[in-house]
Amino acid sequence: MFAPSQSQNNNLANNKSNNDNEGFCLDANQNVFVRVKCDFCDNDAKFACARCEASWSCCELHGSYHQLPGACAPFKVCRSNAVGRYVIANRDIKAGEILASENPLIVGPNQESKPICLGCLAEIDVSYLCERCGYPMCDKDCSNSPEHLQECEILRRGPRPNFSNDSINTEAYHCILPLRVLLLQNQDVSRLLLQFMDHREGREGSDYWKTSQKFVVDHLRETLKFDQFSQDDIHRIIGILEVNSFELHSYGNSGYRGVFGVGSLLSHACSANAKILFGKEPPFASKLMATTDIAAGEEIVTSYLDPLQSTLKRRNLLKTGWKFECICQRCLDPTELNTHLGAFFCPRCTANTQKTSIIQPTQAGELICPDCLYQVQTDEYLQLMDKFSEKIKYTSTEERYNVDSWLELIQEADKYFPKTHQVHQEISRWLVPILCRGYSKTFADFPIDQVILKLALARRYLNLLDKVEPGLTRNRVKTIFEVVDVTLFLIQDKLNTGCKISNQDVSEFYGTETNMDNIITDLSKNIDEMIFIFIKLGAHSGFEVWISQQIPILKQRLNLIKNSL
Repeated sequence: MFAPSQSQNNNLANNKSNNDNEGFCLDANQNVFVRVKCDFCDNDAKFACARCEASWSCCELHGSYHQLPGACAPFKVCRSNAVGRYVIANRDIKAGEILASENPLIVGPNQESKPICLGCLAEIDVSYLCERCGYPMCDKDCSNSPEHLQECEILRRGPRPNFSNDSINTEAYHCILPLRVLLLQNQDVSRLLLQFMDHREGREGSDYWKTSQKFVVDHLRETLKFDQFSQDDIHRIIGILEVNSFELHSYGNSGYRGVFGVGSLLSHACSANAKILFGKEPPFASKLMATTDIAAGEEIVTSYLDPLQSTLKRRNLLKTGWKFECICQRCLDPTELNTHLGAFFCPRCTANTQKTSIIQPTQAGELICPDCLYQVQTDEYLQLMDKFSEKIKYTSTEERYNVDSWLELIQEADKYFPKTHQVHQEISRWLVPILCRGYSKTFADFPIDQVILKLALARRYLNLLDKVEPGLTRNRVKTIFEVVDVTLFLIQDKLNTGCKISNQDVSEFYGTETNMDNIITDLSKNIDEMIFIFIKLGAHSGFEVWISQQIPILKQRLNLIKNSL
């Protein structure tokens, strides 16, 4: 769609065959040519979009980011001294719209990983090693693939690395993605990558700086004799990758990451409005999708980490990994948009008076009890959270389907945290899908108090998602299903007794004051939302496929209830 513009008005270029005019456009008001830069790099522009005549590029690749099938991309790239480049909507955008379709500029294995093929990036064992460099590969075809051949010529200069099927290699994979960037032949890709910030000031002297010095810089320059790039050059590439890469896929103990021309431009927000849908097979074609409605002029943002973590945890991770202090609306609100994810019981009040005074972290991160004024040390609080995170990790790994283990963990968490806390919400994420479910069983086969608990956990978790992970997400569609499924059962169970359902009845099991008309309306909207999310995201896991198959049944159950009221 990109071609030299033929327009001579509206401040657009009269693109002539003479290269001397490249990078200039005619200012109709002043009747002079002014320099125009590419939207995505600092090069002079050569092409204007022939459709909208409002976007400029220096090459076909950079111009492709402005193109969607039959339309122009609904965003523009802006620049500021504070954050560098960022992206804003140039028109109103609806949730579910695709904003960009792109392949990663560069892709490769995570820094530390179990064996992974350097050709197709599949998870593998060590039964086949590249004959030249000794890295694990799927087979000879992958070892001779274009993705690997060039780097192989460099890697073969060093000693063969040691790999095991059962352990994570903490050394050999660090250098792969930086080496791939340094070996790039496509200057349009290289130029785009070098536009990204590397945050050297924040990284220098850090633990990973020392690790990358040993396993990337020194390994490439000294061990492999790949010394045509300076230490500073290599550290810059490492920084660009560390700050701007996304993990495209994780196998658990292995995975791969990549940098995107558009997706990696997005700033972080702890409650995002867009998400990258990563491709899982080469060339890893991915889409940037709006997860909520976005107004014209609003910044398009994504989340770099799990948004279900509390502010103290998120800000620490962002400072460590991405070298910035987040000042989004959620981080500046001590209540975290009224989610209270970080609030916990004062240990002194609990021990001395049995009073459940709640400590709410301040904007500055201080942890002071409003009643006894006792100040909890941040490290002490984070250690407590880490202890529960380890317990959740163990239970999800070793006892994932053991409901009693999860219920015991809830009882233990109750001693330290209100029900709104991150720890309780993490437990709900794992427990809700398995609670009151079993082979050939229905909700009627379980104690009614457990069924009501399942609804309470699901509704509380959904309320959290409304604020910190709004819009079109897989978390949301699965949680909505649980709420609808249990609510329909409880209503039908009451109707089966022959009793009329009062507003008090529905308010009791719904956990808030409401009435039947409101619940029926909400359930209908919930089902429509589930359909819309699956249309936009698809159903990938077995559980998601099963949920999508249950939607027509949910609609039938809802209609039966409507007809019986």
